[in-house]
Parts: sequence; structure tokens; C-alpha cells
Amino acid sequence: MLPVWPLPSFSPCALHARLKINYYWGLALHLCMPPKHLCPNVEMRTRNAGGDVVPIERRPASPILTSDELHSLTRRCADNLHLKYLPGSQKYIFVPTAVVPLFHRSSRVLTTDDTMDALFSIPFLSLLFLPALSSYSTSLNILFFYMTWTTLVLSHPPLRVELFGSAAVRLLFHALPSFIFFLFDILLPSTAVAVKAQGEAGLPGGKKRCTLRVKQFKVAGWSLFNLCFSVAAQAAIESLLVRGFGVRSAIKVSMKLPMPWGMTKDVFFGLVVREVLTYVLHRYVLHSENFLSKYHNNWYHQLNAPFPLTAHYDHPLAYFVHRFLPTYLPAMLFRFHMLTFLLYLAIVSIEETFAYSGYTIMPTSFFLGGIARRTDMHLIEGGLGNFGPWGLLDWVCGTTVGDRDLEDDLANELEEHEIDDKVRKALEASKRKVREGTLRRNTRRNGHA
Repeated sequence: MLPVWPLPSFSPCALHARLKINYYWGLALHLCMPPKHLCPNVEMRTRNAGGDVVPIERRPASPILTSDELHSLTRRCADNLHLKYLPGSQKYIFVPTAVVPLFHRSSRVLTTDDTMDALFSIPFLSLLFLPALSSYSTSLNILFFYMTWTTLVLSHPPLRVELFGSAAVRLLFHALPSFIFFLFDILLPSTAVAVKAQGEAGLPGGKKRCTLRVKQFKVAGWSLFNLCFSVAAQAAIESLLVRGFGVRSAIKVSMKLPMPWGMTKDVFFGLVVREVLTYVLHRYVLHSENFLSKYHNNWYHQLNAPFPLTAHYDHPLAYFVHRFLPTYLPAMLFRFHMLTFLLYLAIVSIEETFAYSGYTIMPTSFFLGGIARRTDMHLIEGGLGNFGPWGLLDWVCGTTVGDRDLEDDLANELEEHEIDDKVRKALEASKRKVREGTLRRNTRRNGHA
């Protein structure tokens, strides 16, 4: 049985269109009131920085609400929803780290900032304000997400949540789609060559009728190995920080959800720092005279053109410098919340999936299409330029190679949008003329009748 807050048991179907505002208040009281009011004889526990479960000593009971009053309120809320109320029966309950000062006997006097940080996050805003500003279904979805996230965080160690979340994002947004693209290229080469930027050279075998050899499967195998290696390196860094040096983790795994604006800001700055690190490490480490550049040239630059699953193909040491460090260091620098890190990692994974697919068809021709073209030219030109994925620093530093640079990509994207707008206006004008002609014919027909 998962250690969760002693909430009323319910099924999602029972909540259909019967949600009452007092249920929100009852649930808010369950989350905000000291658990001593809920279960006087139940031990309270929380997790420390290392993820270990430790007991906490409760301060004396607050006279705000008694146990009987709170149970009575919850039963009334459950009766309004035709639910069955089951009191908490577990031997102990977890207390979120953010609200431990509310219960701890030796804690200092709470300030206004402490109370705001502990109580007024997105979930409590959804409890109190969203029902008045939006539909119940929207606020209920946010509430369910928060309850699921809280249960996940409180029932598993932070390191496990971080590693399994990172592995799941890498699997869903990179490994699985790249493997599907790889199968498409080897099973239907005649069809795939039509959407390849480099034609037959962009296929895994280099030709439509080429039999796959050990080399192609070696590329796929090392790519998947490096993905697993990145998760293992992430686990090693987190364990070293928390257990070795006794400091906080690089990624923040907490019950409090990040605000949308904070997530957007962190992801943007993280991608910018990643672009700078990728350019510097790729140009001055992997393409200079050292042993890492030899590994990089003997592994990745032996490919004729990028094809699916080559984004993470490289010698493990070169991969660590080229892929892992530029992706993980920004998250450590800004100490992303776990949900922000998953969003950031999903964007990076999608970019790598399409940039190294070798296809000309992209969800957006300017961003992903430009990255894919620069990736192709970097490999075709033997690593003479295009060291950054976005091409911004290559454009500033004059290391762009190929027929098109960042300005050309932007101009072509604007031209495509202009053409699309002209086509749309022409179609609308044609439809308007057809409607006017039909209306005139109907008018003449009615006049003759």
C-alpha cells in the first residue's frame, strides 16, 4: 500500500458533474491541516535530502480544527458526492518537505513567505481560484495531476523518480521514434529515399539495394548504449552530490509544482546555454589535436550521412563531452525542477530525433529543418563547420559551411509562409466567387419561376 495522505477514496466516474465547492475546501483542509488532527495516533514521517524516511516530532495540536470536526466535514463532502469515506488506516503518513515547518516542534516561527511557499502553489490555486475562473473539469485535471505527482514523489526516492523519468522521456521522444525511422529506412528503402535529403547516401546502407552489414547494427547498438550510459552518468553525479558531498541534488524533485512562466524561462535559458556549450566543446575539444578528437573522427565521422539512431553514435568519451555535458550542465546550473527538466529533455530529444533522421520533411522547416541541414553539412564537409545545432554561433563566428546559413533559413521560412498566405487568399477568393455565382443563379431561377 502506497503511503499517501488519508484522503477519501473515490473513483473518477463518481465525480462526474457532482463536484461541490465544499469538497475542494475539505480536500484543502486535508492537505493543509496538521495530520495530528486527522490521525492523532499515527506517526509522521518525511524524507531527508538523501531520500531516507525519517520521523519528525510534531508540535502541539492547533485549536483551529479538531479531529472530529474535520472528519465530519469530510463525511459531509463525501455524502454530497455519493462517495464512501474511508479513514486513513496506514501506520504512518508522509509529510511533504515543503510543509514540515508547519508540524515540527523545534521549527522557527513561520513567516509569511514560508506559508505562501508551503500552501499557495499551482495545486492550491486550482483548489481555491480555478473553480471560479474555469470549468470544473480543468481544475479537476490539475488536481488529479497534483495528487498523482505528490503520490509519486512521496512514495519513491528522488533519485529513482529522476532516473526513471529521464529514461522514459528518452525512450518515448528519441529511442522509439528513431528506431521506427530506422526500420522504415531498411524495410522500405525505395520509399524512404524519396524523403531523404542526401538521397541514397542518406540510407543506413548507403544504397537502396544494399544489404545491411554489421556496421549498421553496430551504430544502432552503440547509440542505445550511449543513451543508457547517459542515464547511468546522471545517476552517478546525483549520488556523488547527495551522498558523497552531502549537498542538494542537481535536479529538484519536490512536491511543489513549478509555475508555467518559470518553466518557460528555465527551458529557454537552458537551451541557450546548451547551444553555447555544444559549440565550444564541439569546436575546441572534439575538433582539435587531442585523443578525444581522434575518437570522434574514427567513430562518428566515418558515417557518410546522418540516418536515424546516429544522434547518439560516438565513442562513449566523446559522447559524454559532445552530448551529455551540454544537455545536463544547464539543468545543474539552473537547478531545474524535475518537471521542467523533463520538458527540457523532451525538447532536446525531439530535436535530435529529427535533426539526425536525414529527412527533408520536418514539423517546422526553419527550426528543425535548419538544424537537420546543418547537421548533414557538418558530416559531409568533414567537420569544417556547423558546430552548434542552432547555427547562431556559427553565423556569428563565421564557421557556417554549406550553401545556406541562418539568414537563408529565415528568409526561406518567411517566403514559404508568404506563399502559403497567398495560396490561402486565392482559395478564399475562389470560394467566394463560387458562392456569389451560385447565389446569382438561384436568384435568376427564382425570378423566372
